[in-house]
Amino acid sequence: MAPLAEFNLFGPNAQLHIDLMDLKMKPKGPYLLGIDYSHLNNTAYVRNAADQRHSEGLFVRENAGMAGVIPAWKIAEVLDAEELIRMRLEREDRLAQNRTTVF
Repeated sequence: MAPLAEFNLFGPNAQLHIDLMDLKMKPKGPYLLGIDYSHLNNTAYVRNAADQRHSEGLFVRENAGMAGVIPAWKIAEVLDAEELIRMRLEREDRLAQNRTTVF
């Protein structure tokens, strides 16, 4: 029987596997997944304990649990449009021309 100090539940290469797993699990972000631009509502009628609608037809707006999101790939597509790239380059050129060197 091996001495207790040598016993490893995960096998002889356990530390290597733990190190590799640690590398894989480290956060690589932050990442932009999208831009949240709205939350959808649902109309729900006010009901009593017997689940009957209120006599005056009262209702409330409730969160439907759905959001409108512009996905990051679409944002990147818009930002990489030729017209916007050209505008950014022109702006950078103007800024470079107006820049003064301070010593």
